[in-house]
Amino acid sequence: MYKVTFVLLLILLSNTIKPQKVELGFRFETLGMHRSYKETLNGVSKNTGSDFFMAPFFTTFQTNIALYPSEKVSIEARFDREFLWDNFIGFDYGIFSKYFFREYAYVTGGLALHVNDGGHGGISSGSFRARIYMPSAGIGAKISRVTGFELLFQYAGSKGIGSSWYNYGYHSGDIASNITAADWLIKLNLVFGWKL
Repeated sequence: MYKVTFVLLLILLSNTIKPQKVELGFRFETLGMHRSYKETLNGVSKNTGSDFFMAPFFTTFQTNIALYPSEKVSIEARFDREFLWDNFIGFDYGIFSKYFFREYAYVTGGLALHVNDGGHGGISSGSFRARIYMPSAGIGAKISRVTGFELLFQYAGSKGIGSSWYNYGYHSGDIASNITAADWLIKLNLVFGWKL
């Protein structure tokens, strides 16, 4: 976690990037996640379904620092703590770039790292410690000088984030485990930023 933070700060503070403007900001984020499930019983695994889980509106607070090497391009570092549900809790770090194809409209892309805390749950269930690298792409628009919206898609690669187990047969003693995996996320951000 410290290595990622150090690399992001090194990039942002590098002398090779001479920004015309620096922007500090924050965003409120709501997100949805597509999850898939796999059951393992006596060493045999099978997919048991999937669903889409939506968080309440604007539950995550994210800070960001953006450098503008030109009027049309920005490089941005983002930091937040995700609380999607008990299996997806942890810090997010990201490095993104924006390209403004209109004065107030842009496309964005980058890489986010979610560091799942792990350990949440009860006796027969819990979340995994995991590092999930998520390639990201999206679109956004500024609706004023300091406010905008952004829609972002992130691919999580079906990384396991939680599990539960239960006694499948009381008399046979068979134990089954269920793994929950994060497939992809979609995020809607309400963005605020002030150029210094």
